[in-house]
This record gives sequence, C-alpha cells and structure tokens, in this order.
Amino acid sequence: MSDRPTHKTVSCPECAAPFDRAIVWFGDREFMADRGCLCDRCESSRQQAVAAADAESRHLALWARRVPEDYHRASVAEVASWAIPALNWAPSEGRRRLGLHGTPGSGKSMAVALVVKTLKIPFRWTNGFAARSIYNLAVSGEDPEKRRAAAMKWERLTNCDLLVLDDVDKGNFTEAWAGALFDLLEFRNGARLPTIWTANLGPGPLAKKIGDKCKDQEQADAIERRLCGGALLISTN
Repeated sequence: MSDRPTHKTVSCPECAAPFDRAIVWFGDREFMADRGCLCDRCESSRQQAVAAADAESRHLALWARRVPEDYHRASVAEVASWAIPALNWAPSEGRRRLGLHGTPGSGKSMAVALVVKTLKIPFRWTNGFAARSIYNLAVSGEDPEKRRAAAMKWERLTNCDLLVLDDVDKGNFTEAWAGALFDLLEFRNGARLPTIWTANLGPGPLAKKIGDKCKDQEQADAIERRLCGGALLISTN
C-alpha cells in the first residue's frame, strides 16, 4: 500500500494547463478519479467569482430593504438626463459628498437609488422628516426602550459607510435639530464617510430656509457648507 502514488499530473478542465494534484485513495481505488479539478489559478478565480456573486446578491437584498419601494424600478432608463453625471460619482476619488437639488418630482431620489445600487457600498437611507424624528426620540423620548432604540438608529446613521439624506431640507428646523444635523455632517465629513443628499433648494436658498426656521443663520450657513463644500453638486435646473 505504501508504494501507491500520492500525486499525479492532470490537465485543468478550465485552462488546460498541466499541474500536479494529490490522489485520494478509497480502499484500492482512487477517489473521484474521473472528476477533474481546477488548477490553483482557475480555482482562485472561481472562488472570487462565487464571492462576488454572493456579495452582489447580499447588496441587492439590502438595497431592496432600505430603498423606498417607489424607487425600486431605478434604472438608467428611469434616470433623467440631467442626473446622468451622478452615476459617475465615486466617493473613493475624493468628493465624498453628492448633492442633487432642484425641482420637486424631477427624479432626484430615483437617481440616488440607482447610484446606491451601482456603488455596492453598505448604506443607510433616511429623509429629513425621519432623521429628525429619530433624533428627537433618542434625546427626549419618554419610553426608555424606545429612546434606546432610537439612539442606536441615530448612531447607525452617523457611522454608516454611506448615508443617504433624502429631502434634507424638509421638516421643522428647530434649533436643536439644526445643531444635531450639523453634528452628524461634521462627524461624517471628519471621518471621511460619504454622504448623498437631495433637496429642493440649492446653495444659498437652502441655508436661508434653514436659518429662517431655526433662527440661527450662522448655524444654517455651517450646515450648508458641510453639505456642499467639496461636493459634486448637480441641479435639475
């Protein structure tokens, strides 16, 4: 039994390159002798392809859960021509913020949904109303359990790999909410975490609206700078 060969030369069924592979004996027969196996290079490529397909599947499932259903049909065909440049945005290339602003109903959120789908980065999606509600509950909710749950949600929004702030200019900009939004943006910018936002108003009018509501124009201007400074800004107009 000891004189049995332990290796043999075979051809890779994928690239036809010869390579040595181990022989596994089962009794007096070679186990799975008629089944080819891949060379190291082709096996590595196969494993990478399987991993990529698995990651793609997980991302699409996450995308379907977190993107509002109205935007599940997002595709290049559904994106308005003015928003096409957004599809080329890559946060790894330096501009870690993407802002789409302009006419209501023009397709800003649809374009963002496709951007997020294409990037394949783990993300959180919220809007001005929901983010403010989460923050308020986290800091002043009466039910301790709900307050803790909201605080965890707020922390996830603050620290997620990619944050989508849809309709960031919506909601009642109280002094407290303006301060919380500033802190969130300041942290994300400092941590180099990418953020995508949409708004009906662009630079200038956006800060004025926030300032009129929170009665602190300096704070409003600071929020606008954190949203727009160094960002790729795309307008529907």
